[in-house]
Amino acid sequence: MNIYKVEKTKKVYKVGVVEDGYCITKNRIPMGIINQWIDSVGVNSINTQRRYAYTLQGFLKYIDTLGMSYENIRNKVVIWNYMKKLIYEIKSSNVLSTKPQTSYNSVYHNINIITNFYLWLDEFKFGLIDLEKIKSYEDIDNKYLYAQIWGTKFFGRSKSQGTPFKIKFAQKRDSYRWYTEEDIHCFKTAFNTKRDLAIFLISVECGCRIEEILTIKMYDYDANERTVFISESKTVNRYCVVPEYLCQIINDYLLSERFSVEIENPNTSDEFLFINLKKGKSQGEKLTQGNYRKILKSVAKKVGLSPNKTITHAGRSTKVEELITNNASDTEIMDIMGWRSFSTIQSYRKQFSKTRSKAINDKIQKRRRKKD
Repeated sequence: MNIYKVEKTKKVYKVGVVEDGYCITKNRIPMGIINQWIDSVGVNSINTQRRYAYTLQGFLKYIDTLGMSYENIRNKVVIWNYMKKLIYEIKSSNVLSTKPQTSYNSVYHNINIITNFYLWLDEFKFGLIDLEKIKSYEDIDNKYLYAQIWGTKFFGRSKSQGTPFKIKFAQKRDSYRWYTEEDIHCFKTAFNTKRDLAIFLISVECGCRIEEILTIKMYDYDANERTVFISESKTVNRYCVVPEYLCQIINDYLLSERFSVEIENPNTSDEFLFINLKKGKSQGEKLTQGNYRKILKSVAKKVGLSPNKTITHAGRSTKVEELITNNASDTEIMDIMGWRSFSTIQSYRKQFSKTRSKAINDKIQKRRRKKD
């Protein structure tokens, strides 16, 4: 059995410029074609490279158990069977359950990455494919190597339609979409470190994703200009304005908690703004998303919120709600949030409208009950 691994590496995209990136190795040898695709889709974001690499690694491991390599996958049935594995496999034991274990969105993103890879493979060999001119994928099955994969509709037009096999998905986990003013106040008083408080407030005040915050470099933070530069965004790199009170919290973290670690550990990273503070082998290294997620859930429990419903993205959504509520223009929202498409804003507007309507309706029902 072959061994597939995702490894962090150094890559040269421009002459004289070396950047971090991710690649897949097979028995410790980099997989040239696959890594070329990972580079092409993740050229602006190391996080995209990482996500795509781990998705393909899972698929490569699966087809290896079938005695197949990715070049030989021509039949859509292989993808159907892999979908079933994603949906029903219990990850902790690698045993298939009779009940769905994975949500629609999770499976959709995995399969979408795989089918896009195979479309790229055909374009790599035959040239650019104009999908709008293709009327029937059955007609081109013999023209392209992987048409059955990228040409098959593995999902219905909507989540309720599921797939042509009528596979059921696990229900999407319920979570807090954004924070109330009361929630934010409670969180501010509950964090144990200035570092964790600063990370939380950057997500709320600047609307940054957690991966954007944790990849902020030391030189990306300008205390005088009160800005942070988001240099590793999966959408648009941008400058974010930091409120004066938040700058003070970041400065306090740098001069106390981080400074103490730098004295204790001479190998402390001088690259990333937010580092591990606890003593141990990872002290001084970049704080990971997993570590911060645990901290956030722990604090959520402390302030009376459900840890299972608490997600790191809620801070970003809170900023969007604030901008929409204060009648910011779509262009202003896109600039601040780092979005490329106006359709993203519309999805938030619909969600907020739905939530407000529900809240108003709940208030009306309470008043009626009191009158009764």
